[in-house]
Amino acid sequence: MKEEQMTDRNSWNFHLTKSIANLSDVTLEIHTEFWLSTLQRWFCGYQTSKEYKATIWGKKVDMYIAIAPFDTPTETFPVIEEKRAKSKNVRLPPEQQVYVNGLQKKIKLLKKRLPPKVDEVLEQRCLNDMNADRIKTIIRECDTIWGDKELSVEEKINSLVPYKIEIYELVSILQLPDELIRADTNISILMATILFYTQSIEKNAKKCKIKIPKQVCQLVKLVYGIITRMNEAQNKLNGIERDMTKEEFKAYDAYLDIKIGAKSAFRSFEKRLKLYERLWEMPSVSTNTKIECLNEAIKLVKKQYGKNLEPCCPHESLVRKHLRAISGYLNELELFFQDTDNTFAGHFLYAAIEDSKVKEITLMG
Repeated sequence: MKEEQMTDRNSWNFHLTKSIANLSDVTLEIHTEFWLSTLQRWFCGYQTSKEYKATIWGKKVDMYIAIAPFDTPTETFPVIEEKRAKSKNVRLPPEQQVYVNGLQKKIKLLKKRLPPKVDEVLEQRCLNDMNADRIKTIIRECDTIWGDKELSVEEKINSLVPYKIEIYELVSILQLPDELIRADTNISILMATILFYTQSIEKNAKKCKIKIPKQVCQLVKLVYGIITRMNEAQNKLNGIERDMTKEEFKAYDAYLDIKIGAKSAFRSFEKRLKLYERLWEMPSVSTNTKIECLNEAIKLVKKQYGKNLEPCCPHESLVRKHLRAISGYLNELELFFQDTDNTFAGHFLYAAIEDSKVKEITLMG
């Protein structure tokens, strides 16, 4: 017999390994009686409800099971302790469960809108065509030169310019297919790195009034254009319809504070849930962020309203033991009937029952 499942605080559903009168589950509730002699209620054990039905030997009948622990009836009621539920799905009040079900439907719909994964084979081919390994080597060498404290700014810029011209020549021949014009690829990371270092040279050259070849400025313009196209395409893939307003930025920043666990993010349940609700409706956030907010809202509701503690039947082992015995009795029985009206002429009627069926009837005596 499996462990009982709680139905409400004063009743439990027991799943049976061997059925009782074709029932695989039996619900028992606390049995109490009110005695006029003492004007109080007494604990008498556990019983099935009055409306309980069962099938015994092929016929539908009323069935009543009562299990009385030792020393009952007693005026002392057993203590109902709580145990942690094994199920990962916490129980929620009906209203909150409907709310969570609605959020889960939203998540399913949003997941269908997620962008397809990057074609890694196609991306690697493009990286090879633009000689990405050479560009990475150049970036490392440029980083070493820029960090050399013995060189002046002018010496650094003059040393770096040839490298930037070489990168420009490699990037200018790049022909990106539409599938790779997106901001979540290794190519986009490489472009951002190139732009960062090249802009640093351009800004320092202007600041120090150092002339640099036009290819350096052209490289900044070229890479910036590629990155802009990638970001715009990624926004479409992510379902971002427009830029954020100032108020939306505030809401998004508050969400990021919650994610990193900032002290300023310690909000009440109502405020945090309202923030999540606002974010997943904002046309300026990505589909992934919307899904994250929906999942966080579900966790929040379950934590606030979920019940992962279940009342445990006080006499669990005793009840299971008796239910197993009752199951055996109904499957294999030997019954003796003695008449009271001389129907059997002083004889006994014997009936043998096995697996809920009458196997033998014998008149004895």
